[in-house]
Amino acid sequence: MFNLRRRLVALTTSLVCVGACSSTSSRTGDAADTLKITWAATGADSVYVAIDNKDGIDAQDLPLNGSYELSFNCGGTHTYWVVAVKGSAKDCRSTTFP
Repeated sequence: MFNLRRRLVALTTSLVCVGACSSTSSRTGDAADTLKITWAATGADSVYVAIDNKDGIDAQDLPLNGSYELSFNCGGTHTYWVVAVKGSAKDCRSTTFP
């Protein structure tokens, strides 16, 4: 088995909220809230986004450099994962919101 972190030159992520939740005083999970996750991965075969569980795929077969928007319309805290895959190895980054 190889070390994926050596094979991936970079996996960087960011999460921003647009809409009503862009105000720090208004992170309530209104229907208008949209989260945008962006990433850049080098050396991976594929990328997927997961919510609350890094193996719980929400969107897959995403580009190595891209973004994904999803509605944040429920209360509570959630963890959003971006996972870069190379063969059977994975490199993961997560952000918890709000």
